[in-house]
Amino acid sequence: MKRKIINTLIEWKDNGERSKKPILLIGAKGVGKTYLAYDFAKSFYEQITYLNFEQDKGLSKRIIQDSFIPNKDEALSDSRILILDEIPSSPKIIRSIINIQKTEAYPYIIAISSNPILEELKSDFQTIYVYPMEFDEFLTATGNDWYIEVIIKHFNSNKKIPEIVHKELLALHKLYLQIGGMPA
Repeated sequence: MKRKIINTLIEWKDNGERSKKPILLIGAKGVGKTYLAYDFAKSFYEQITYLNFEQDKGLSKRIIQDSFIPNKDEALSDSRILILDEIPSSPKIIRSIINIQKTEAYPYIIAISSNPILEELKSDFQTIYVYPMEFDEFLTATGNDWYIEVIIKHFNSNKKIPEIVHKELLALHKLYLQIGGMPA
């Protein structure tokens, strides 16, 4: 499922700076933050470490103590990424994530949150807000991306879309509204 926001993640990866800020994906539950982060990681990185704060209740303590960071003697690839899903909004946890970035144990970090994060803590991240799918993303995800050009062409020329195409688009739009733009 291609989301337009993937381009921002690719730019972040291609930036090339070792000291780049970690990404913070913020959005409501079910908008596709985890899918987006993991799909991006599978496409561009050899080693993916995925940790979920909701599933692993002891993770907060291990993050603060840095007890999950790989041993410096281990052969580590520059092509590795750490995905931290559903991070708590605790300042202690946020600072620990920033410290992990500074150790260079993981050159790339994506943190994901459905909870509000204090504004002063967001400054250490490149924050990206993830919203429900837009209609054009929905059309692409359902294999109907050719409709996007039809809509744009007819909008720009101020001409009516043929009735049969209009009915198909209305049916797709109704499905989109039923789903609510929520990929999950």
